[in-house]
Amino acid sequence: MRFELTDEQRMIKSAAAELAQGFEEEYWIEKSRGNEYPREFYDELVKNGWIGIAIPEEYGGGGMGMLEMVLGMVEFGNQGADVGLMFVLTPVFGGLSVLKHGSEQQKEELLPKIANGDMRFCFGITEPDAGSNALKTTTTAGKRGDNYVINGKKTLISGIDLAQKMLVVTRTMPYDPKHKVAGITLFLVDVDSPGIDTSELDVGLSLLEKQYEVFFDDVEVPAENMLGEEHRGLIPLFDTLNPERMTGASNGVGFANFAINKAVEYAKMRQVFDVPIGSHQGIQFPLADSRAKIDAVELLLYKAAYLYDKGMPCGREANTAKYLASEFGFEAVDRAVQTMGGYGLTEEAGLMRVWKNIRLIKTAPVTNQLVLAYIGQHVLGMPKSY
Repeated sequence: MRFELTDEQRMIKSAAAELAQGFEEEYWIEKSRGNEYPREFYDELVKNGWIGIAIPEEYGGGGMGMLEMVLGMVEFGNQGADVGLMFVLTPVFGGLSVLKHGSEQQKEELLPKIANGDMRFCFGITEPDAGSNALKTTTTAGKRGDNYVINGKKTLISGIDLAQKMLVVTRTMPYDPKHKVAGITLFLVDVDSPGIDTSELDVGLSLLEKQYEVFFDDVEVPAENMLGEEHRGLIPLFDTLNPERMTGASNGVGFANFAINKAVEYAKMRQVFDVPIGSHQGIQFPLADSRAKIDAVELLLYKAAYLYDKGMPCGREANTAKYLASEFGFEAVDRAVQTMGGYGLTEEAGLMRVWKNIRLIKTAPVTNQLVLAYIGQHVLGMPKSY
């Protein structure tokens, strides 16, 4: 496969860099310090068409694809902008889910609102006893007349305080070990529906998007708000997982680039014993090693997005990119901190806020252990290990 950016794609990268450079490092430090959502930055993303970049023009979007989305995300990360959940929640779980599996009525109603910023999404999947194993979800949806009634609990739900819609994973049939994949149904639920209650969680990290427990008590949802087919919700659910992996990888690659660039700049400037510390191989080689690794992951990420846009299988590339971006990215940030010594641990250096975010990518949206299990089973053809 030959990879070469078009003139339009190069302009997309330049536009992302220009937008991000309008928000100085102090802006992100302040938002991180106060656990405050960067509304001003998100508004600029909407204004400049980034949130609707992969939505067709007929629905008010940019008419581009996943490749253009990740090109922009990486460039935002290169500049230190934290855009991971901004793109995965609304553009992926909202935009791509509805685009691929929504009814024409749902597309006409929701996609223009997503593209122009009037509607934001969150994703209700994780439960206390059903994290990575969505088949064991205990949130139920039962038929009542023309509606469905949802009952249950979700946890670690990001950004429901900012959203108008939630894509909710429910079970509409009892779990059957003989037919494990049957009985999951997805619904597009208004977050202000009667019967929905939320409780903010203290996760111990000053993340930009707050985390919540969400309780459903006889929440009525019209049948036309079902996404996809009844009992077959795993199909649209799994269709969002590869783009989700790519957004995580994009964040990891961008933040790794940001950290490496910071460390290199410091190593050129900082002098000890009358020479720049970057002249020593003990400083130079770890950063060069990280540069080589992240360059390779970035190309794999772009290949995954290219394959997705062409409608070709991309699970291998998307999962591998997510795994390597988080592992090599975390290593790169750690090396950048070590290069900068005590200064690297200060808030002013900007690396610690990146460190906690890139560490999160090793765990979410899927743990790296399960990514390895996927590669072992579906790429190497080995027996299922979980």
